[in-house]
Amino acid sequence: MIVREINPIGDSDSASLLISDGTHECVAFHHPCTLDLASSLTAPLAALDAENVVRADTDVASIRRIDSSAFAHRIIGVVQSATNGSALVSVGDILIDDIQLPGDVAVGEFVEFTVNRLDAFA
Repeated sequence: MIVREINPIGDSDSASLLISDGTHECVAFHHPCTLDLASSLTAPLAALDAENVVRADTDVASIRRIDSSAFAHRIIGVVQSATNGSALVSVGDILIDDIQLPGDVAVGEFVEFTVNRLDAFA
Protein backbone atom coordinates (compact mmCIF):
# COMPACT_ATOMS: atom_id res chain seq x y z
CA MET A 1 0.00 0.00 0.00
CA ILE A 2 1.50 3.27 -1.15
CA VAL A 3 0.54 6.82 -0.13
CA ARG A 4 -0.26 8.62 -3.39
CA GLU A 5 -1.68 11.85 -1.97
CA ILE A 6 -1.72 13.66 1.39
CA ASN A 7 -4.42 16.26 2.13
CA PRO A 8 -4.13 18.09 5.47
CA ILE A 9 -7.36 18.48 7.41
CA GLY A 10 -7.74 22.07 8.62
CA ASP A 11 -5.05 23.36 10.95
CA SER A 12 -4.59 20.05 12.73
CA ASP A 13 -1.85 17.50 12.16
CA SER A 14 -4.45 15.09 10.72
CA ALA A 15 -4.68 14.25 7.03
CA SER A 16 -6.63 12.25 4.53
CA LEU A 17 -4.43 9.91 2.53
CA LEU A 18 -5.06 8.51 -0.93
CA ILE A 19 -3.72 4.96 -0.71
CA SER A 20 -3.17 2.69 -3.70
CA ASP A 21 -1.87 -0.75 -4.54
CA GLY A 22 -1.52 0.20 -8.21
CA THR A 23 -5.00 -1.14 -9.05
CA HIS A 24 -7.30 -0.18 -6.18
CA GLU A 25 -7.48 3.12 -4.29
CA CYS A 26 -9.07 4.28 -1.06
CA VAL A 27 -8.98 7.29 1.23
CA ALA A 28 -7.91 6.85 4.85
CA PHE A 29 -7.66 9.09 7.90
CA HIS A 30 -4.23 9.48 9.52
CA HIS A 31 -3.32 11.26 12.78
CA PRO A 32 -0.81 12.59 13.47
CA CYS A 33 0.31 12.71 9.88
CA THR A 34 3.89 11.46 9.87
CA LEU A 35 3.99 10.05 6.35
CA ASP A 36 5.43 11.34 3.10
CA LEU A 37 4.29 10.86 -0.48
CA ALA A 38 5.25 7.41 -1.78
CA SER A 39 5.50 6.04 1.77
CA SER A 40 4.79 2.35 2.00
CA LEU A 41 2.26 1.21 4.60
CA THR A 42 2.86 -2.20 6.13
CA ALA A 43 0.15 -2.21 8.81
CA PRO A 44 -3.39 -2.98 7.66
CA LEU A 45 -5.92 -0.17 7.54
CA ALA A 46 -8.35 -0.26 10.46
CA ALA A 47 -12.05 -0.33 9.63
CA LEU A 48 -14.12 2.05 11.71
CA ASP A 49 -17.76 1.01 12.06
CA ALA A 50 -17.83 -1.80 9.50
CA GLU A 51 -21.50 -2.55 8.83
CA ASN A 52 -23.67 -4.90 6.81
CA VAL A 53 -20.94 -7.54 6.50
CA VAL A 54 -22.27 -10.33 4.27
CA ARG A 55 -20.92 -12.98 1.90
CA ALA A 56 -20.46 -11.25 -1.46
CA ASP A 57 -22.35 -12.33 -4.57
CA THR A 58 -19.17 -11.80 -6.62
CA ASP A 59 -15.53 -12.79 -6.49
CA VAL A 60 -14.28 -9.48 -7.87
CA ALA A 61 -12.60 -7.30 -5.26
CA SER A 62 -13.41 -3.60 -5.26
CA ILE A 63 -13.32 -0.56 -3.05
CA ARG A 64 -15.12 2.70 -3.73
CA ARG A 65 -15.95 5.82 -1.83
CA ILE A 66 -19.60 6.23 -1.00
CA ASP A 67 -19.40 10.03 -0.89
CA SER A 68 -16.51 11.95 -2.43
CA SER A 69 -16.38 14.37 0.51
CA ALA A 70 -16.24 11.69 3.21
CA PHE A 71 -14.20 8.68 4.34
CA ALA A 72 -16.97 6.09 3.90
CA HIS A 73 -16.37 3.18 1.48
CA ARG A 74 -18.19 0.17 0.08
CA ILE A 75 -15.78 -2.76 0.00
CA ILE A 76 -15.75 -6.22 -1.55
CA GLY A 77 -12.73 -8.25 -0.51
CA VAL A 78 -11.47 -11.70 0.35
CA VAL A 79 -11.08 -12.88 3.94
CA GLN A 80 -7.37 -13.56 4.52
CA SER A 81 -7.54 -14.60 8.18
CA ALA A 82 -9.99 -14.63 11.06
CA THR A 83 -9.53 -14.86 14.81
CA ASN A 84 -12.46 -14.82 17.24
CA GLY A 85 -14.73 -13.41 14.53
CA SER A 86 -12.42 -10.51 13.65
CA ALA A 87 -11.07 -10.72 10.13
CA LEU A 88 -8.35 -9.33 7.90
CA VAL A 89 -9.77 -8.63 4.44
CA SER A 90 -7.82 -7.82 1.28
CA VAL A 91 -8.78 -5.80 -1.77
CA GLY A 92 -5.84 -6.54 -4.02
CA ASP A 93 -2.85 -5.54 -1.87
CA ILE A 94 -4.89 -3.19 0.32
CA LEU A 95 -5.38 -4.84 3.72
CA ILE A 96 -8.25 -3.94 6.05
CA ASP A 97 -8.46 -5.20 9.62
CA ASP A 98 -11.09 -5.34 12.37
CA ILE A 99 -13.97 -6.72 10.30
CA GLN A 100 -16.49 -8.66 12.38
CA LEU A 101 -17.55 -11.64 10.28
CA PRO A 102 -20.90 -13.39 10.30
CA GLY A 103 -20.58 -16.95 11.57
CA ASP A 104 -21.13 -18.55 8.16
CA VAL A 105 -18.21 -16.82 6.36
CA ALA A 106 -14.84 -18.58 6.15
CA VAL A 107 -11.28 -17.68 5.20
CA GLY A 108 -10.95 -17.46 1.41
CA GLU A 109 -14.51 -16.25 0.84
CA PHE A 110 -15.46 -12.82 -0.47
CA VAL A 111 -17.36 -10.44 1.79
CA GLU A 112 -19.08 -7.15 1.14
CA PHE A 113 -19.48 -4.36 3.69
CA THR A 114 -19.41 -0.63 4.28
CA VAL A 115 -17.12 1.34 6.59
CA ASN A 116 -17.58 4.86 7.91
CA ARG A 117 -13.83 5.40 7.86
CA LEU A 118 -10.53 3.67 7.24
CA ASP A 119 -7.63 4.61 9.52
CA ALA A 120 -3.99 4.38 8.45
CA PHE A 121 -1.14 3.74 10.87
CA ALA A 122 2.52 4.46 10.19
